[in-house]
Amino acid sequence: MTRKKRVKNAIIWMLVLALCMSGMVHLEPVQAKESTEEERDAKGPAFSGTCGGDVFWNIEDAGNGQVLIIRGKGKISDSDVVNGSIWKDFSGTVTEIVIESGVTAIGKCAFYAMDHLKSVHISDTVFEIGDFAFSQCRALEAVTLPEGVEILGYSAFSDCSSLASVSLPGSLRKMKGYEFRNCTALKSMVIPEGIEDIWQTFYGCTGLENIFLPSSLKKIGSGTFYECLNLKQVSIHEDNESLVSDERGLYQTDLAGSTLICAFPSGTGEFRLGPEVRALEKEAFYSSSLSRVVIPGSVTTIPYNCFSGKASSETGLEVVLESGVLEIADGAFSHTGLISVTITRSVFKISDTAFSSRKKPEIKCFEGSAAHRYAVEKGIPFSLLEEEGGITVSLDARGGSVSQADITVWPGGPYGALPEPEKEGWTFAGWYTENGTLITQGSMVKQED
Repeated sequence: MTRKKRVKNAIIWMLVLALCMSGMVHLEPVQAKESTEEERDAKGPAFSGTCGGDVFWNIEDAGNGQVLIIRGKGKISDSDVVNGSIWKDFSGTVTEIVIESGVTAIGKCAFYAMDHLKSVHISDTVFEIGDFAFSQCRALEAVTLPEGVEILGYSAFSDCSSLASVSLPGSLRKMKGYEFRNCTALKSMVIPEGIEDIWQTFYGCTGLENIFLPSSLKKIGSGTFYECLNLKQVSIHEDNESLVSDERGLYQTDLAGSTLICAFPSGTGEFRLGPEVRALEKEAFYSSSLSRVVIPGSVTTIPYNCFSGKASSETGLEVVLESGVLEIADGAFSHTGLISVTITRSVFKISDTAFSSRKKPEIKCFEGSAAHRYAVEKGIPFSLLEEEGGITVSLDARGGSVSQADITVWPGGPYGALPEPEKEGWTFAGWYTENGTLITQGSMVKQED
């Protein structure tokens, strides 16, 4: 700069100073302009922050990805499915999460849909993992929960399609349900001692082959093994008094008998349930590969979607309901491979949607039975079974009038609809046998009646 320019600049600054001192120029503080969304996006996300009262996080580069490190004291904040995780901007770059000592709980949806997450390291100070905490972390391959974790939230690891290995701690006391739903790569699991019930825990785990259940487990909810098409073995601790497993399926037992929780989908041939079985769980025979199933009369109801799912047997599935079964619920026979269902006279109630598959199986029934009337009404193919002659039962109105003096019934079936007599000054209390037994439409006919 030349001497002439320096002098000129000095004069300008002296003029500005003089104007300020004279009050002719006022210097006001200027507020920073708020960044627009586009400007914030251009700068990129922050690489550190808070995620709870005294819980902090930062992200560091590591090899081909990034590591999310969480430290401090207390709970990691809840997020939600709609707005996504606090770290959703890093879902495509974070491959590892480290939760350090001092963190006590992982909030709901905390790491929801972290698409590239492959591994997680959790401190033993964490006692609870929230609902959906790691849901849809589709690259996550293995998880070891440390001793200290007591509560595993609803759908905590659901839809983690690459998750092949899970180790649960002995400290675990509560599993809320759907924990590993649709974890299709999961092949085996050990439920730790201390867990008393599970509910839909392995729903949709199509790759699950074997599982070990502890002595403490008392209750398995419906749908727990739904679509576990490769399940071959359920091992149960020898001290467990509530559950029984054999080569065909898994049962829950009590003083009244047993309930079939599920028949193993890989089973083939005929499956004839014993008279000790008193009930069937919903979807008990989902996508069964069996060719024939015989349900004893000790089972009174065929529940919702009991025989449902896709056909697995090359020969098709035949179901026989023995005398004593009373009701058939919605979707009970929606299995696409069903070829026939034999229904005795004992069944008096069939849901409108009991046979909901596109291709209807043949109903084998007795003439005039509830199943026969149902097949005719719904346009379902049927064939009539041969049976011994019916029994004629006289209806004595004891001086009153009745529309039918006698009815025909069949042993092993219900009496069905009964006419109601009329007698002036009397109120009808019901039909009774000569030995004083009350007979209703659901009462089963015995030969000696």
